[in-house]
Amino acid sequence: LDLKSGAVTTLAGSGEKGFGGDGGPATSAKFNITMTATLSPDGKRILIADIGNHRTRLIDLASGIVSTVAGSGKGGLPVDGTPALEASMGDTRAVTESDDGTLYVLLRGGNALVAVKEGKVRTVVNGAGKKGYSGDGGPAIEATMNGPKYVAMDRQGRVLIADAENHCIRRYDPKSETIELIAGMPPKASDSIGASLLETGLRRPHGVRVGPDGRIYVCDTYNHRVLAAPYGN
Repeated sequence: LDLKSGAVTTLAGSGEKGFGGDGGPATSAKFNITMTATLSPDGKRILIADIGNHRTRLIDLASGIVSTVAGSGKGGLPVDGTPALEASMGDTRAVTESDDGTLYVLLRGGNALVAVKEGKVRTVVNGAGKKGYSGDGGPAIEATMNGPKYVAMDRQGRVLIADAENHCIRRYDPKSETIELIAGMPPKASDSIGASLLETGLRRPHGVRVGPDGRIYVCDTYNHRVLAAPYGN
């Protein structure tokens, strides 16, 4: 959508459900339920969570060429150290890229966050893939999540996670490899508004971002609202 002219054009997808087109024009490619699209930090590429194909796809905006950068097309959790294109990446729901080029891929069905770096994969949140709510303040690999829906980077290089079915927002720090709660009162849903995000109830949030103004924005999806709050360190 061109915001100046209002013109709409198709960036990717033939409109036919399936998998195909890698190495060619994105407009001729087949996708299967594209869930999220995210710009790379340099704004030159778009990363697409192609959930029905269990893959992360990439579109080079200069050439218009589409490719797969993670996922073999198989469901389930990947084995650490597996080449990205050979790894199981079941239910790829969202993806974001850090400044150092690491891809963070959120696997909804596996309740896990996977890092893709230098062509290899490693699960960094919820290594067991178990559904639940646990682990805040400790090692992220031992934590559990429940149907997470979205990821985004903050300005400090940490990963924000919309842990939807736990009704909260959590944050993974790659440096310490720990996870913490930053919004919501899990594991229960609520529509209450408190003095801070940790005192505010959420109901199945599907999105979270830090805006240009430095505030954090939360799509409190099933409460039918967007919340904004100061975002500290």
